[in-house]
Amino acid sequence: MSRRNIIYIVGGLIMIVASIFAFVNPLATVTTLAMVIGAVSVVRGVMMIIAYWNLKEEFSFRSKFMLFFGIVLTLFGILLLFKTEFAINILTYAVAIWFIVEAIQNFFSIGIYKKLSPAVYTTSLVMNILLLLFGLLLLFNPFITWITVSVLIGLILLIAGLNYFVYGIVNRDGI
Repeated sequence: MSRRNIIYIVGGLIMIVASIFAFVNPLATVTTLAMVIGAVSVVRGVMMIIAYWNLKEEFSFRSKFMLFFGIVLTLFGILLLFKTEFAINILTYAVAIWFIVEAIQNFFSIGIYKKLSPAVYTTSLVMNILLLLFGLLLLFNPFITWITVSVLIGLILLIAGLNYFVYGIVNRDGI
């Protein structure tokens, strides 16, 4: 077995173990993800602020937008790094409210579909009811978001880990 195959097998096993961790401990998974996103946001925000100083003479609107977005991104990253649970809850509530408002807004404009096509009207009605229900579910139980994200991360790690593991054990010398 080649060294490359062993690396794939070990990498696959590490990803499989990480997937089990994501399934077993959803809070730690989401917290880790939030901290990584927070760190990346801070770095990217600082990069945009630095870029502002290089561009402010050349492009006035673009550079001001870059400064504004860099500051917002940096503050968001700091919030994720130091107030992780609070930031995740705020994002969850914002998405929940967005879904609810979107569904209510769609209910007011759904009548035009009734004249065009009963099937489109019914489909739209059902989709908006689901959107409203999921929005309310998120609003009253934000922990569901955390579990969903953790399960998705766990599944992705499991699939990728199994893929690497299989790739590592298959003999490719004759190919």
